[in-house]
Amino acid sequence: MWPVSAILLVPCLVTQYPTHNPSATALTPPEPSLFSRKNYAVFIAEGGLFMSGIAFVSQDSILPGIVRQLGGSDAVLAFIPMLMMMGFTLPPLLTAGWIEKQGRLMPMLRIFGILQRLPFLLAALALWGLGSSHPEIALWAVVACPVLSGLMGGVTIGAWMRVTARTVPGKRRSSGSALRNLIAAVMGIIAGVLVEKILIRFPGPTGFALLHGICFLFLSASYAVFMFTEEPHVEPLSREHHKTFPEQLRWMFRTLHVDPPFRHYILSRVLNALIFATVPFMAVYALDVTGRPDAFTGRLLSFQMVGAILGNLFGGWLGDRHGSRSVLITARFLFILLGCFLLWAQSVNFFYIAFMLWGSLFGLQRIGEQTFLVEFARDKALPSYMAVAAFVQLVAVLGVGLLSSTLRTQGVGMNSLVLLSLCGVSVSLFMLLFKIKDPRFLSPLHN
Repeated sequence: MWPVSAILLVPCLVTQYPTHNPSATALTPPEPSLFSRKNYAVFIAEGGLFMSGIAFVSQDSILPGIVRQLGGSDAVLAFIPMLMMMGFTLPPLLTAGWIEKQGRLMPMLRIFGILQRLPFLLAALALWGLGSSHPEIALWAVVACPVLSGLMGGVTIGAWMRVTARTVPGKRRSSGSALRNLIAAVMGIIAGVLVEKILIRFPGPTGFALLHGICFLFLSASYAVFMFTEEPHVEPLSREHHKTFPEQLRWMFRTLHVDPPFRHYILSRVLNALIFATVPFMAVYALDVTGRPDAFTGRLLSFQMVGAILGNLFGGWLGDRHGSRSVLITARFLFILLGCFLLWAQSVNFFYIAFMLWGSLFGLQRIGEQTFLVEFARDKALPSYMAVAAFVQLVAVLGVGLLSSTLRTQGVGMNSLVLLSLCGVSVSLFMLLFKIKDPRFLSPLHN
């Protein structure tokens, strides 16, 4: 692991930027901000360490093998890559109004940051103590871990995005997100090698427990770095702008009705969620086709992270210069290419390329999604826009998970699931190309 001090120096070596925002536009009204090299460095280092830890229990390549060995069915496997995402999606709708009332946001982020990380320690202990004697209990601990972590993170994701909007310059958010992901990708390559060695040396629950324990150590380091964030003082919204939960629901449906650019973007995200008809089964499919042991998933993770490095390097450059919409369009094109590879994948090398493509497009998609809403919504409306996007995303991923698990239990093969995903992504790409403009040239609604 890189020393934290070295990681904190990365942004200073990579880029220079002013300590204030010189390019405030009509999209961003005057808001207290604290743009500094220190905050930019913390933003990068915290995210890099967090995602480095998650790589050791990657929901795309590592966790499906763990779940299958502990006795998980296809119905469970169908939801594996979406577990943390599902946890993140419901709470923002419930907490957006509460967050908008707050002036200072770091106190709540400190509390929920601890709660977000604890499930990985609990899963490690469950695997260590119960993995062999009570695998069904260990299975549910492993499955519940990312859901609980996501729920705790989802409570304050709106607050985190507002702090990010106030502490990271708009013109550097794409490159900042890319550097976070790049650190995680480099560490992910190392994680892939370590996962393979750990699972060969300690096969079964003991090895799985070690992976969750290593993950928790990285997440703890990310929390320690995040504590150095310097938040500007912001006055809370006046009481007439506070939203109760019923008001939040009415605001959500009204926004979708009267804001066509946002509605098109949300529909594009819903259609893109069909990628999760394919992704949950990629690692298990690779093991079945190649006949390799579970430790092979570590090698797949390494190739996935090589792709992530390439995707993040390109995505940071593309997003800073051409906006988050261009990043999302590129990600959609790459999934179409990935789908074509999966339709004909029969050898180890094909799966290496497939996982490299998945790493690239996922890195691009994460950069695009992380920056799109920040660019689209003004700071004070950001939690509400985030809540709408999260709620619709929750419905979409649950629907896709239920659909893919039902199809698998009915004997539908991998190729059919890939074709289903390709249809959804193709329509999503069409909407991005012809229905959605770069959010930097749109004026979002304020209610």
